[in-house]
Amino acid sequence: MQLNAISPMLEVNDLHETIDYYTNTLGFELHGTWPDDGPAQWAALSAGQVTLMFIARDKAEGKLPTLTGQLYCYPPDVDRLWHELKDKVAIAWPIDNMSYGMREFAIRDCNGYVLTFGQGIEDIST
Repeated sequence: MQLNAISPMLEVNDLHETIDYYTNTLGFELHGTWPDDGPAQWAALSAGQVTLMFIARDKAEGKLPTLTGQLYCYPPDVDRLWHELKDKVAIAWPIDNMSYGMREFAIRDCNGYVLTFGQGIEDIST
């Protein structure tokens, strides 16, 4: 099997809030929504080579969106991104050098999803 990319599609309770958070807080670009008429039920956003899709969940279900893992992103400069975001987002854990060779931090988005940003320690110029 050969795959070219992955674009997670995550359920959210408030698609408009999610689009606002990802575009205005994290700097993602909105690429499209669906349907063209009426309230959006789906959206695609990207930052660099990372694309995320969001779909409005049926609020009648009464459940919160959940993901048992994390979305791990690789910025070119993790320290710079940390300084850009740290005062604007909910921090899951602050930037630190990990024993497995990564310098990383994590945030919780407006839906509670954890986004981790990491860079190999050997790739960081001092």
